[in-house]
Amino acid sequence: MEKRALLCTITQKPGHGGIARVSSLVWGIAQGQFGDSCELLVAASRQADTITFFDKLNFCSKVIKRQIFGRCDLLFFDHLGLARVQTLLPAALRRPYGVFLHAVEAWSTLNPNRLQALVEAKVRVANSKYTADRVAAAHPEVGEIEVCHLALGLGIEAAGRKTGEFYCCSPESVISRIHANSILIVGRIIKNERWKGHDELISAWPLVVLKVPNAQLVVVGGGDDIPRLRALAEQLDVSASILFTGHVDDRTLQQIYSRVAAFAMPSRAEGFGIVYLEAMHHRLPCIGSVRDAAREIIVDGETGFLVDQSDRAELAAKVILLLTDPFLRARMGYSGFERLRTSFSLEQFQVRMRQVFEKLSA
Repeated sequence: MEKRALLCTITQKPGHGGIARVSSLVWGIAQGQFGDSCELLVAASRQADTITFFDKLNFCSKVIKRQIFGRCDLLFFDHLGLARVQTLLPAALRRPYGVFLHAVEAWSTLNPNRLQALVEAKVRVANSKYTADRVAAAHPEVGEIEVCHLALGLGIEAAGRKTGEFYCCSPESVISRIHANSILIVGRIIKNERWKGHDELISAWPLVVLKVPNAQLVVVGGGDDIPRLRALAEQLDVSASILFTGHVDDRTLQQIYSRVAAFAMPSRAEGFGIVYLEAMHHRLPCIGSVRDAAREIIVDGETGFLVDQSDRAELAAKVILLLTDPFLRARMGYSGFERLRTSFSLEQFQVRMRQVFEKLSA
């Protein structure tokens, strides 16, 4: 008899970041593994972009009922926050479950419900060894954590960034203003995620334009922290060489990738960084940080550079080197594309997740 699986997700809507994209990939694998016995349960309502109190109640009710009435044999949660519902059920009624761990939501200080949900999961999956190590260090009682590196889905052009939103510039204006000596960073720009490297890149930019006067920094993404970064660029007198695009649609993003010289996200707390894979797909060398999961993706000196985020001079020197050496860029870009194909393929992700589901089913 086939196992009845329940995949629980916050949302798989385009434009909701890496977690939603990973959830879509996991759902496809689960369908292949369990067939028609697999059900998808989405916490966020279709009309809203955020989870309301009513959404939470409705989600918890459905998850609990499916276990009480024997309508599922196992569950997989794509986010630790969702797995808290399991703590509401007595152990005798609780079905085996797994949870995907992405980043700070799992290695930060956890409330008792989250910690219990993490400890009592049958399978815990992290998107990188860095994430697994940080979770284990913060919560040594959780036990074994599987590592499953991420991959790009089929057709990254449809990978999902929001369309129909406010744009800082029109798509046509964005493309026309990007030139060959550009460095790209992509990601949300919000006050409680100031670790991605925007500040460091802007702070290093005066050193870059001193050596490469026509250098340009392209900042793709929206959020409530853009005004502060604009003010920092003004203060450093580099605002003319920094383009804030706001949100862009998928087609525009792909054109931006095809126009810039390299990608940089010198973050200090990235759980994985699927944007590195996107850049590698476009044969762009990448600059990442020695402080987080970037070192599992970028091979220093081969597919890009790993820098100490706090060392502005080193960051600027690597940017300058990539902007001034087209042969180095081409070599690293090709090496990055080959690394993506051999180490972060969709097939490898599928095999790893199938093993996770088999362990959960046992």
